[in-house]
Amino acid sequence: MSRTKIYKVLLGLMLFLAPFAFILPEITHAQPPAAPGDILFFDDFNGTSIDTSKWFPGLHQWGSNNRGVVPQNLSVHSYNDNGNTINVLDTEAHGDQYTGPVMGILSTNPSFPIGDPQRYTTQTTGTRVGGLVWTQARWGGGRYEVRMKNLPLSGGCSCIWNYYEPAAGDYTEIDIEMPANGHANDANWFNWAGLNTYFPSPADADAVYQNVNLGFAQNDGNFHIYRWDWYDGINGPKKIEWYVDGVLKATATNHVPGSPAQLWVGNWPAIWSGNFQYTTQHLYIDWVKITELGSGPTSTPTRTNTPGGPTNTPTFTPTRTNTPIGPTNTPTNTPPSGSNLLTNPGFETGTSSGWTCSGTTAVETANPLSGTYNLRLTPNSTTTARCQQTVTVVPGNLYTLSVMIKTTNGIWGYIGVDTFSEVGSTAATYTQKSMTFTPTTTSVTVYASAWMQQTGNVYIDDMSLVGPGGPTPTPTNTSVAPTNTPTNTAIGPTNTPTRTNTPVAPTNTPTNTPSGNLVVNPGFETGTTSGWTCFGTTAVETANPFSGTHNLRLTPDSLNTARCEQTITVTPGHLYTLSGMLKTTNGIWEYIGVNGFGEVGTTSATYIQKTMTFTPTTSTVIIYASAWKQQTGNAYADDIAVN
Repeated sequence: MSRTKIYKVLLGLMLFLAPFAFILPEITHAQPPAAPGDILFFDDFNGTSIDTSKWFPGLHQWGSNNRGVVPQNLSVHSYNDNGNTINVLDTEAHGDQYTGPVMGILSTNPSFPIGDPQRYTTQTTGTRVGGLVWTQARWGGGRYEVRMKNLPLSGGCSCIWNYYEPAAGDYTEIDIEMPANGHANDANWFNWAGLNTYFPSPADADAVYQNVNLGFAQNDGNFHIYRWDWYDGINGPKKIEWYVDGVLKATATNHVPGSPAQLWVGNWPAIWSGNFQYTTQHLYIDWVKITELGSGPTSTPTRTNTPGGPTNTPTFTPTRTNTPIGPTNTPTNTPPSGSNLLTNPGFETGTSSGWTCSGTTAVETANPLSGTYNLRLTPNSTTTARCQQTVTVVPGNLYTLSVMIKTTNGIWGYIGVDTFSEVGSTAATYTQKSMTFTPTTTSVTVYASAWMQQTGNVYIDDMSLVGPGGPTPTPTNTSVAPTNTPTNTAIGPTNTPTRTNTPVAPTNTPTNTPSGNLVVNPGFETGTTSGWTCFGTTAVETANPFSGTHNLRLTPDSLNTARCEQTITVTPGHLYTLSGMLKTTNGIWEYIGVNGFGEVGTTSATYIQKTMTFTPTTSTVIIYASAWKQQTGNAYADDIAVN
């Protein structure tokens, strides 16, 4: 079937403003029909400069507390990729310690087009300045792939997205944002990505927002292939699938755009992207490719309107569906596929039976969506409100978690699955939120939460977990903490996890078999941090041991997290338990965790055991103890074990 796939941009009027390119009215060229697998766009930067027939060198500023992106932060050159010489597009990022000659910009004259130098005022500093490019043409549905090496530090978004907004009611944006908004201050911030889509507007209600733990560090120093497959209604029923290195990470079937859009790639100094305490860092792009996915019944015509600029911030908004459906409130003991696996999903027992709750929570009759009862979560300045439940599942099967949720005062409420992702809402009326996941273990912990540092209430009703499973087990008290507040300021750590009541100190002498403690120097009884790699202010001392004569002390400050980590050898597919004895001063947060799996923490002033389980898929994992920055106090750790 014939379709218009690309929209060429009129370039002649730009010559007087070279080398700065900006967005102008487009000319539409009819293209021959494309077959599945046809390459529609490709650039491997195999030259000495940016090909301006394909790309605009980015000049723009949006969002708060940053100085935009400028062409001076872009270059094309050769690069050593693990012994292979390749050419890359180098996009430079400037942190708060930058004092070089490149100055940032501020958007002060919005009557001029995006990319037009007349729109911007040059600033007197070059801090918080990034670099990116966007395509000359607009592209519709297809397979979008970028092989790139991310920024190594937080303080800058390694981003891929497309954008088009010709008029109200027609909006296109699909995002890959690293780190995910709301996770930049997590100890494992480098694992998280925001995988988002927006249609027909950038409003919260018109978005699918997914924060996804990708399972490994995206700043590992290697190139990775980031991809989305976009079925826009012309090449098949509307759907988006996101992949990393060929592995499916998320799917969306709601709020999928239909209009072709320009593709943006590079780094952007988003205020929410973390700590800018560096001079410069670099994101390298090896190649960009767009491929035809195939044809389907035409349901959305292509557009030829003038494109606008980028979204003012890659929007932090949760997923929603349009048809709220409440789940069954009474599960059976052996539910078939399609039955609700949750115990007491609508809280119709009048209690939180089947759930383990922390913070201020209540089951009430004031705000039900259906039935007689609902759950109320009330966070405060220091405590997250959360209820969780552990459910038996079948590894390798697809599950759907959904909820009806509303809030007051515009605060955020979430549902999620520990170590997978979460979805949230600020809606004042009940809205359904849904997410899918594929477990690798026989049980998962699902939760509803309202993060700390908010004032208001979150109401939950009719939670549902649908997929193949078995009887719901007794909820445990040792779950991974939920993610933290997604604000535009420095944010606190994950929620207070529940505790076990009988701390047991692990063995301090590791063995080489899985039956013993796999951690080297687990109780720091060598008197040093031998076996560990530490960052920030850390020390081994004799003042606060739980057992033996030594312990680890972590002392964060306003800029630096204190952290010690260790790489251990494990057997893929085996269930392991990480535990540690932790305490802190001044009520600060301390954590133990496993990169790619989660973490548990405490603010306890006396030693308490924290425990979590994980099932690795590789032969090594990194465990850690940490106290995040922007806290004043000490965190103490002893007797850390992996069994």
